[in-house]
Amino acid sequence: MATGTVGEEPSGGCGCEDVKKKRRCECQSDPEMDISDDDSGDDESEKELKRYLRQIRETEGFHVDERPPNTTLWGGIQPWYVEDHVKECTLFAINDYNMKNENANLELVEIVKVNAAPVRGLRYYITFVAQDSSGEKRNYQTIVWDGISELHVRLFRPEPVKKDDPKKLRLDKKSGEIAP
Repeated sequence: MATGTVGEEPSGGCGCEDVKKKRRCECQSDPEMDISDDDSGDDESEKELKRYLRQIRETEGFHVDERPPNTTLWGGIQPWYVEDHVKECTLFAINDYNMKNENANLELVEIVKVNAAPVRGLRYYITFVAQDSSGEKRNYQTIVWDGISELHVRLFRPEPVKKDDPKKLRLDKKSGEIAP
């Protein structure tokens, strides 16, 4: 595994995950990212591009379909495959979280989904299930930047749950069990 550091990407990183400031980064401030959601009169490729950009905006890059073909969008966030290196990145982020949080003892159960974006290396958007020392399982999200010889954890959080999303784990308050 690459030697890792925790913190910011090296200077010149795009800052997409500046969650505290809740702002768009440079890579999301180009004209294509500001396309209006009004689909009236658009050709099919523009509608697909708008749908894709809406997915990035609404899910912060964690749940994105393939980049639309025949667009001028270079790079972008796209589905990735679960491989040993992605698992190493996930374990690195969990270890970082456990070290920063005194009573945390999360263990990886399963990697659910991975997206990646090329940015001076690769930025992985990883959704996974982890279990704490009490046995409680929960979905988490992490963004790990792989700068070839170093790793940086950009974000680590429980996955936000929408009320009507059946795909995410929830704790059933009556039984105390994980509800599908």
